[in-house]
This record gives sequence, structure tokens and C-alpha cells, in this order.
Amino acid sequence: MKVLHIFKADHNYSSRIFNQINIDEGDVISTTSFPKLTFRNLYNQMPQYDIFVFHCQSSIIFMLFVLFFKDASKVRYDIHDLNEFNLKKGIKFNLKFFLFYFLERIIIRKINICNVSEGNKKEYLNRGYVFFNLPKIDPLVTKTIYQPSKDFVFFGTEERCPKDLFPLAKKKAIDLSIFGMFSDNFKKIMHENNISFMGRYKPQKLDFLESYKYSIIYSPQAGQKNMQNSLPNKFFQSILYSLNICLSENFTEMISFCEKHGVKFNIIRRQEDLLNLTYYKYNIDLNKIFEENNLRYRKFIYGPLSNANV
Repeated sequence: MKVLHIFKADHNYSSRIFNQINIDEGDVISTTSFPKLTFRNLYNQMPQYDIFVFHCQSSIIFMLFVLFFKDASKVRYDIHDLNEFNLKKGIKFNLKFFLFYFLERIIIRKINICNVSEGNKKEYLNRGYVFFNLPKIDPLVTKTIYQPSKDFVFFGTEERCPKDLFPLAKKKAIDLSIFGMFSDNFKKIMHENNISFMGRYKPQKLDFLESYKYSIIYSPQAGQKNMQNSLPNKFFQSILYSLNICLSENFTEMISFCEKHGVKFNIIRRQEDLLNLTYYKYNIDLNKIFEENNLRYRKFIYGPLSNANV
């Protein structure tokens, strides 16, 4: 079966899509693909494919379009993040929330769905598959293990960047490097705080992580379920390169995963906790986790509709 992934964003920097097309050998149509994602181009692509995988809430309008022409058994929905109500974001955001909420409640009964964690799966009536954001397995073979030379790294989005820790970098109490795509104004802020901004990275090129000891995943003020249930790609990418992970307490699902699988981690409750860390070498066997994860993904893609408690 030939698979097409539909993503209303730049797919080149989506680790989750990169991981999936390495399993199903599918193609992608997105805002940066050729042809670019439009209703017309999507319609023209339809005859070439058997399975259509839609990513995130932003792709739902395209999913409804495809469902006019294709049976629901051919459509998949990879949710990525929980659609979560937030009064602080205003009327427009929350009207959009309610629209997606009702559409999703209809969709999850009709098609195969996939989520990022068991916690988020519970928010969708405990339906569908869980597919972790695991990196491509090849680096497991090629990875070299040696004493890293640098301390702290954050890689990800501007929204999730650990701004609360910048004062430590400004005082040169910690050496912090940041990778990702950021606005010019935020780059200026990083420069003013003695932070090494290293630019964008691609999910298939993560060797830069070998140089660091600690990966920071820190957003202590965030109380959303999305944070509690989060198992992001950068978490698994950090594990792949044996980084010790610095977590705020709200990331309960990541903490549980670390405790279950022997991943070295530190709970960071305040800035000063970063000043008294002990680096531990570790190397967990991810092969079994990869195999089970890939099996769940293939069931999500190729299996019959089976969304209840899988």
C-alpha cells in the first residue's frame, strides 16, 4: 500500500513525520513540498495513494475534503498534540478549540487515530494507537560513546525554550547552547545572555548531541495536560545520545518513562539546581522499544479500524 502524509506546515523539520516515512516509505505533501499542499494538488495526488495520514488539528479541513472522495478506512489521523482549552488565549483561539473538539470526537469513531502518549490517548476516550516520537534507528549502530565536552543543550522551538534559566547563562554560571528556529528578536536575547545559538537542525542529523552532557526540558509554569503527557521527539533523541535529562516536575509522563527504563534524569525545581548536577554515563537498549513502537505504527497504518483500547 502506498502512503501519503498530509501536513499543514514545513515537514522538513518534523521529526515525527521523518520517523514515520522511514517505516512506511510514504510521501509527504505539505506547505513546503513539491507540489505544495493545496486542495487542488491534494486532489490530483489522490489516485496514486492507498492510505492518507493527516497530521495535527490544522490538517482536519483537508481530511474532510479527502473523505468526500475516499472511504474512511483509507484515512488516518495522527494527533501529535492534545487540543486543549485555554481561556488566556482569547475568543478566537477557543472558538477554534471547540470546532476541532467536536470534529475530533466524530472522527475518532470513524478512522484509525494515533497519539504520542498514553496520557493523551486517555483524553481521546482511550481510543487509538500510541506511537512514540522515536528517532530513526540507524544512529544506534553508528553512535560513539565518549566523555562529552560541553554541558547544557536545548533543541526545539522558541515557545518551549527554557527562558527562566537564561540568568544563569548571563552570569556564566552555566554553558548553554540552543539549536532550533528562532525569531531575530529572540536570537538577540540569547546573545545578550551569553547563550551559544547554533541555528536550525534536521532530525536526521543529530550528531551534535554527542558533545553535550545534559538536555534541558524545562517549563515549570506550564500546567496543561499536553505538558504532563508530553513525550516529545527531543526527549527520545536525548536518550539516544545518552544525555542526562533535566526536567521540571510537570513532565510526569517523561519522568515515569525515565524511571521505568533507567534513563538518567534530574528534577529541576529552581535555577540553582543546575549548578550541582552529577553527570552519569548510561546506555539503554532501545531496540526492543523501537520494535514494539514500529509494530504499533504498522497496525495504525495497515490494520483495520480498531480504535478502542489498542
